[in-house]
Amino acid sequence: MIEHGFTVEQMVEIVRAGLVRWRRGMQWEPGGAASGTRPAHHHEDLAADTTAGEPRAMKVYLDNVIVSGRVRGDLHPPEEMAAVHALAKADEKGQIEIYTSRWSWAEQDRTRDDFLRVKLKESRREIEVVADDHRVLGFWNQEDPRFGTVSTNPMVTEIVDERLFSDLKKAGLLEGDARHLMYAIHNKCDRFVTLDTRDLLPKRSHVAPLCRGTKIVTPSELAAELSAS
Repeated sequence: MIEHGFTVEQMVEIVRAGLVRWRRGMQWEPGGAASGTRPAHHHEDLAADTTAGEPRAMKVYLDNVIVSGRVRGDLHPPEEMAAVHALAKADEKGQIEIYTSRWSWAEQDRTRDDFLRVKLKESRREIEVVADDHRVLGFWNQEDPRFGTVSTNPMVTEIVDERLFSDLKKAGLLEGDARHLMYAIHNKCDRFVTLDTRDLLPKRSHVAPLCRGTKIVTPSELAAELSAS
């Protein structure tokens, strides 16, 4: 049983990723961090969160407006496109860690331009997805008495925080934007980067009390913040 939104291909990958993370969770390295995963952290106080005396990298979520615009190279105004390139360089330097979610992939799959859709799909490996953008609720088994076989089927939901998702929609966000922001907040991202001037940016002050420290910014605002730090 699967809630609609992701394609079957994406759901297969989601379940596989979930099983891999579960196995990794059973392997612990000295210090308490699970092998093969980035260390967990809270994002409300960047200055206080350090590793060996060095400030940790800021965790940044890009919505699909930015992720797809980065591939197309058509973000406007031009200074925002330049800012996205600056963020990519900051990620390469380890100053920030850039993420998106599989919900960006689901939105990209609706692209009608076949060439662009392939280009977007090929670029997915360039940006890591947040760890928790789905939940495996359990499994149900289906037996086939004719062959004596049993198939195991996952029960998966994309809504990782139902209360938060509901509150964001009640605050006036469209469902797709509420999903993106839910993933960023739930995964403790420090910044949520968008150029959505129809929904997210006009309402950022209104939804701020729900964001648990995650700040909604434009690419140029974050680039300026990084330059000043």
